[in-house]
Amino acid sequence: MQADLQKVKPEHLKREAYLYVRQSTPRQVLENSESTKRQYALQQRAIALGWHSDQIVVIDNDLGQSGASAVDREGFKKLVAEVGMGHAGLVIGLEVSRLARNSSDWHRLLEICAFTDTLPRWSPQKRPYAVTSKPAIWIGLRRDCFTVPQGVCARRSSIRQGCA
Repeated sequence: MQADLQKVKPEHLKREAYLYVRQSTPRQVLENSESTKRQYALQQRAIALGWHSDQIVVIDNDLGQSGASAVDREGFKKLVAEVGMGHAGLVIGLEVSRLARNSSDWHRLLEICAFTDTLPRWSPQKRPYAVTSKPAIWIGLRRDCFTVPQGVCARRSSIRQGCA
């Protein structure tokens, strides 16, 4: 948490924090209510990082929808659009699989986060990125690894230097 606080800059706090909440099926929404509660509780993490409660935008209209594709998920589309327009200082969620099961969808979102200097953060027990390597940056996201060309993350010194 202390390392995250050091990465939050005044320019991030001038923008909104976006919390994305999703469960894959209506049945999961009903039967796994604890996961949904944990996701909503991440608003407190954004507050702890410096955002005011009225700056936190909760996107939960994809509850009960599969993350296999972004095509029918209006909430995910809104999140990507808001980040792309530079309205987001923070994107927060329980784990990256809440964003999308399709790797290219969340890869694109992370690239947009890098271009707009938006901080992506998942719950404290999940590390959104890990060790770096040049000329590409290795980013580990929940058992998946991929490379991002170094230029994509040029503005993201926190990613270039890796997470402790």
